[in-house]
Amino acid sequence: FQRQLDAILQLLCGEGVFLQTDLLFPVGEWLDLEFVVPGRRRPVRGKGRVVRVAATYDPPAPGVAVHLPALSRTDRSDLRRYGAKAG
Repeated sequence: FQRQLDAILQLLCGEGVFLQTDLLFPVGEWLDLEFVVPGRRRPVRGKGRVVRVAATYDPPAPGVAVHLPALSRTDRSDLRRYGAKAG
């Protein structure tokens, strides 16, 4: 079963992201992710595991924190660099 989810991506670090979405996946679920980082020509693709769920009443917004353990060195570096610029 595969579905596309549009979410606001908030970078946590080079090893994970927070997906701001009303669709809350359970902790432990594995997700196949693909997202675009500004300034890159190709999307970041990786498999991530949900490590935290923020319910609708949790600030700043509902969503899930996803750990991305197997990103390439380049993808990880680009996420850190973008996170430093945005943060």
